[in-house]
Amino acid sequence: MLATLGEVSAFEPHPFCLDHARSRGIGDVRPGQLPYDIPFERASFDLVAALDVLEHLADDHSGLVALRNMLRPAGRIVVTVPAFMSLWSEHDARHHHYRRYTKVELEQVASSAGFDEVRCSYFNTILFPAIAGIRLIKNRLRHLSANDDALPPWILNRMLAKIFAAERHLIKWVNFPAGTSLLLTGRRPYE
Repeated sequence: MLATLGEVSAFEPHPFCLDHARSRGIGDVRPGQLPYDIPFERASFDLVAALDVLEHLADDHSGLVALRNMLRPAGRIVVTVPAFMSLWSEHDARHHHYRRYTKVELEQVASSAGFDEVRCSYFNTILFPAIAGIRLIKNRLRHLSANDDALPPWILNRMLAKIFAAERHLIKWVNFPAGTSLLLTGRRPYE
């Protein structure tokens, strides 16, 4: 999708994932890792997207500083992360997450990393009550080993995808008060 908007560049630390990304032939994908092994020049991008990345970093602040440094002045960042530590599950542990965020926490780390014009909203809000309820019940019952990566039956999955996608029409104007994930945008200021 991003390739329809311009040239796409990316970096990936894991050899298998790097090969898979390169095999798609969509963009310039290089080996690299946040925060200290970035294979691109500083101030070389107008937009940086870190989609479900920060939760994988022990030092999310240094990761955001490194991403800010990749942006040209007035360049923009788009970040998504999972929300609410109370929703922590085996899924997070299995995917090597360090944390889930609240809106305030994500805004603070973005501001301290030098971004301005920060806007943050929860998303996956419509499905949040059902997802949170299931996660909380599983956690309460110590059912942490349950695999929540499995897709539901195709008809239910299609219906859930449509519900999830419906939020895209509102998030431009509304900051949702809760959700299973967070979306943050910010700008690298002129320096």
